[in-house]
Amino acid sequence: MKVLHYINCFFYALAVIPYITIYYVMYGMYAQFLLGVSQVILALVLFVFLKKFNHEIKKHLRNYWILTLGILSLIFISSKTYQSRNDPILVYLFL
Repeated sequence: MKVLHYINCFFYALAVIPYITIYYVMYGMYAQFLLGVSQVILALVLFVFLKKFNHEIKKHLRNYWILTLGILSLIFISSKTYQSRNDPILVYLFL
């Protein structure tokens, strides 16, 4: 499980470092997308090993999945409701 933690730290640092510099903020936004994708993949890996965890960790993973699926559902519903790609509400949901 330490390997998963180090992978997550790597993607987190990859997303934070471009924001520190003024000129590479756009790359930070791309890296933030990769961070989100990697965290969902890591959560799926943790879900596979769910039986090895205690009750407290299972509760945290359940809360993570509820929040993640709720946000993804809001993004999907709002993208279907508002067909315009330049709608500000979609930008707010992705942040």
